[in-house]
Amino acid sequence: LDLLIDACRNLPYNTSVYIIGDGEEKERLQEKIDGYGLDHKVFLVGRVEEARRYLKAFDIFTLTSRTEALPYTLLEAGLAECAVIATKVGGIPEIITDEKTGLLIHRNIDEITHSITHLIENPEKRLHLGVNLRHDIETQFSVKQMLKKTTEIYLK
Repeated sequence: LDLLIDACRNLPYNTSVYIIGDGEEKERLQEKIDGYGLDHKVFLVGRVEEARRYLKAFDIFTLTSRTEALPYTLLEAGLAECAVIATKVGGIPEIITDEKTGLLIHRNIDEITHSITHLIENPEKRLHLGVNLRHDIETQFSVKQMLKKTTEIYLK
C-alpha cells in the first residue's frame, strides 16, 4: 500500500483511492498520505463488514502486495467485475492472467502509476478485463471446481 500511495502523487487525473482494511501499518500510511498532501485523494476507510458488497462501485482494484498466498480479495474483486492490477507474487498469477483477466506488475511506483493511468484512459479495456476475470473465477474457482480438484489430489 505504501507504493500505491507513492503512485497516487503521479497520477495525472483526479483519482480517488480507497484503502479498505485495518492493520499495523495504518498509522504509517496515514502519515505518508498527510505528508504528501493526499488527504483529499487517498482515504483509509478501515475495516468494512462485507466489503465485497461495495466493490462494484470501484473502477479499478489494486493489490500491490509484497507477498500473497491465494488472495480471496481478488476472487471477490473478480466477481464484482473490477479491473485488477496486481503484483506478480505468490498465488496472484494463479488467478490473474496478464492482459487477459487483469494486469500483472512488478512492485514499483512507475508500473503502478502507468497501469492505473492506462486503465483510466481505456474504459473498454477495464470492462473487458473485469468480465474475463469474472468468467475465469466462476469456472475455475467455484466450489464445484475446488471440490473436484481437491478430490483428484486425494484419489491419486
